[in-house]
Amino acid sequence: ITNTTASEHYTIDPDTPDPHTPTPAGALHTAPPEELYEPTWWETHITDTHTNTTWDPNAPTLGDLARLTDQQARADATYLRTKYLQHRHIAAEREKRRPPPF
Repeated sequence: ITNTTASEHYTIDPDTPDPHTPTPAGALHTAPPEELYEPTWWETHITDTHTNTTWDPNAPTLGDLARLTDQQARADATYLRTKYLQHRHIAAEREKRRPPPF
């Protein structure tokens, strides 16, 4: 599809998915990958005793990173923060796929 306006000319490839198209309703009901339910790095090496709605006190915040002056300590804290955010992403995906309580 080609469109021309007074200020721009662009072509849309019909095979490219529209990023504004909503996810099909059945997409969450497909079988999740097995890796989704394997323990995350955070669960294995740190802890997962906090609730889903609170920030784990073991995870470095942006303020913690800003206060660090030692480069190695900052790199370690950044690594831990990245691992925690990956864990939270996986936990959120698990929560989306959890069956209803009834």
